[in-house]
Amino acid sequence: MRTRPLILAAMAASAACLIAQAQSPTITSPSVTAVVNGASYITPGLPNAGIAQGAIFVIFGSDLGPANISFAPTAFQSTTLSNTSVSVTVAGTTVNAPMYYTSAGQVAALLPSNTPTGTGTITVAYNGQTSSPVPITVVASNVGIFTIDSSGQGPGVVMFPYYSLVSAAKATVCGGRNPSITAAPPGGAPAFRSKLGFPLVPAET
Repeated sequence: MRTRPLILAAMAASAACLIAQAQSPTITSPSVTAVVNGASYITPGLPNAGIAQGAIFVIFGSDLGPANISFAPTAFQSTTLSNTSVSVTVAGTTVNAPMYYTSAGQVAALLPSNTPTGTGTITVAYNGQTSSPVPITVVASNVGIFTIDSSGQGPGVVMFPYYSLVSAAKATVCGGRNPSITAAPPGGAPAFRSKLGFPLVPAET
């Protein structure tokens, strides 16, 4: 009987189709849940939560980028990183944000200084899939202070002129030199002084 070979062939074709479907990656569009200042992490909608022109901002969500975080070789020099890109549209003008890092749940980028101020939308694209637009408020200026634990709360990141972190162990003594700071930058240290005449001793690099 020829019925059995036909049935077996149909079963084989069905099995091959199911295997192909199982092996095909599931394509999921990025989903954005929040857009916040990269320093303060102020919740959207609260006072001072607007993203300033030229500011670093962070996007939270899912399927925004690769499973493992990817950093740009040079920060903010390219608008695409590991197939992730960010677009902001305000008042009919769309700009692409230079990238810092990307991952599945979090993306950081720089809002271009030529982004118009006002209320607009932001989208994230990854592997050819684009998120639904979510609101963003762009302002001319806003203050965001980076903190030691990167949470937006607690002690702020304050640095000496040579980018060494100010701490209890390395604080400039008013009217004198902090004995714990002994190294000077390569090439010698210029004579920095505050308006009050107290020496501002450069810290080690």
